[in-house]
Amino acid sequence: MPLNREDLATFLSQQLDIDAANLDDDLPLFSSGLLDSTSMVTLVMFLEERTGIMIDGADLTLDNFDTITRILSFCSTSSA
Repeated sequence: MPLNREDLATFLSQQLDIDAANLDDDLPLFSSGLLDSTSMVTLVMFLEERTGIMIDGADLTLDNFDTITRILSFCSTSSA
């Protein structure tokens, strides 16, 4: 199932305690310290369950996961 911005933002806000009012699509999530390695595990589990893709450890990079934009792009190209 495709992942949309609203579902991802809701997850980040409700499950990972990111302030929804300040959640910009290009806000650095990990490099800014908003999220940590424990959050990454939770995020990956959500993404795999929601999209049906299996995320390889080698793909867990800031290039793929540091912003909402990057996460959505990674998931859309990985599910293609």
